[in-house]
Amino acid sequence: MFLHMDRLITFSGVDGCGKSTQIGLLTRRLREDGKTPVVAWYRPGYSRLLDETRRYLRRTLRSFPAPGPSAARDRTFKRPAVRWAWLSAALTDALLHHALFVRTELARKGVVLADRWVWDATIDLQLRFPELGVGLERWMSWTAALAPRAEVSFLLSVSDRIADERQRGKHEPFPDSAPTAAARRQMYRQLAKNSNLTLIDADRNKETVHQDIWDRVCER
Repeated sequence: MFLHMDRLITFSGVDGCGKSTQIGLLTRRLREDGKTPVVAWYRPGYSRLLDETRRYLRRTLRSFPAPGPSAARDRTFKRPAVRWAWLSAALTDALLHHALFVRTELARKGVVLADRWVWDATIDLQLRFPELGVGLERWMSWTAALAPRAEVSFLLSVSDRIADERQRGKHEPFPDSAPTAAARRQMYRQLAKNSNLTLIDADRNKETVHQDIWDRVCER
């Protein structure tokens, strides 16, 4: 019915806002429409490339911490050299993902649904490396400029109560502390003021939210 050219549709929002659920529903709807969308999930520092790099380091360096939360992991990542190495890898990986990997998938499949986009990655890194300030913003603005243009960028807005309820059932391996969660939600509220994003009320039931998203995609 639509999508006769390469199309990128991005989904943003706090954990628990329903991104994965809505991407799943949209994927099924697009397949019914004869498309073969690719879902591209991304969070800084957790791409396939960096996962393979960590596995290699664990095999070769006994001092490298095991995966998952631990005191040893916290101590390792507090070391300045490790912290800056991780940041450098994450920034490079973010650029490669948004500017190269997503473009490749667009050329290969024609439709990409991005589970989190440049602004989500920016918020993640700002919370973890607040001391970087303008330097981080500049790097991520370059990343955004080099990334393909989205046909539509959805920001799923959800109340704190609903987000908390959904989060409790997800068993996140690295959950935010209460102060970090509050700061993250405030940053997304600021992001909602960006007129380039299509704001979706995700407090509603998933079928109503999906129909809203589908109608807006079809409008494009």
